This record gives sequence, C-alpha cells and structure tokens, in this order.
Amino acid sequence: MPLIIITSPERIAQRQAVRKSLRERYKLRTASTAVAERIAKENSAWPLATASLGAPGFIYLIKLDDFYKIGRTVTSVEMRIGNLQSACPYKLKLVHSSPVKASLIVEQALHLEYARFRGQGEWFKLPKCCVADIKQMSPDDYLILANKYLPESRRFTVG
Repeated sequence: MPLIIITSPERIAQRQAVRKSLRERYKLRTASTAVAERIAKENSAWPLATASLGAPGFIYLIKLDDFYKIGRTVTSVEMRIGNLQSACPYKLKLVHSSPVKASLIVEQALHLEYARFRGQGEWFKLPKCCVADIKQMSPDDYLILANKYLPESRRFTVG
C-alpha cells in the first residue's frame, strides 16, 4: 500500500517549481533521490527490499522528442507501445527492449539510477551516454544494477 502524504496544493506547486528549477539549472539530484539512495544504502524498509521480485518480462526505452520512457511490461513490448501510442498524439519510437527475470525490480532500479534526469513520471531527459549504457546492458547487467539497490539478503545471483 503506498504512503499518502496530504499537503496543500500551494505547497506541492512550490516544491515542484523548486525541483524543476534545480534540475534545469544544475541537473542536481532531487531531494527525493538523495533520500532514496540513503535508504537503499542503509538497507532500511526500502521499496525494493520489500517488493516481490516481480515477474519476468521486458524492460523498454521509448523516445518522444528529448525524453525517454523507462518502462516494463510482462506482455509484448509491441502491445505496450500500442497502448501508450493510443494515448499520445505524437509518434513514439522504441529505442531498446530487453528480456529480464524480474521486470518490476529492474524498472525501479533504472528509475533510481537515472532519477537525476527525471522529467515527469517515468519520462527522463537522458543524455546520449546514458541511453548508450542502457542499450548495451545484458539481462545479467540489469540484475547487477538492481542488486545495487537491494539489501544483501534480497540480491540476485548473477552468472
């Protein structure tokens, strides 16, 4: 069950404006990213530590203008793109997809790894070097990345 924090619309707008300004001007990590990384390092009650390892599926990278969507699906990537395309007036381009053993965990790990480039939701303004890194990852590389954010007792055996 997700944690719900109630706050005023003015406070939310103020926080979003500050985060956007910092991201645009300095490409700094957001406060939420710093907190997430600290929690992960302390192996506390972290979403990746308590989540089920997730079903096998696919990780994908979709491009729209300067933004990339890092996502996952347990069905076909083509079907997922079709669903996304029906809600988007612009043409989406599949940049990369890869089968993975634990799609939920890997997707969350990718979101954490590239959090400093987050735009809105699952859309990221990734530099070309990050896109190249994601495209070069093997299924085992994705699990190694996920292990970075998992407590030792929950890590994958790779190899």
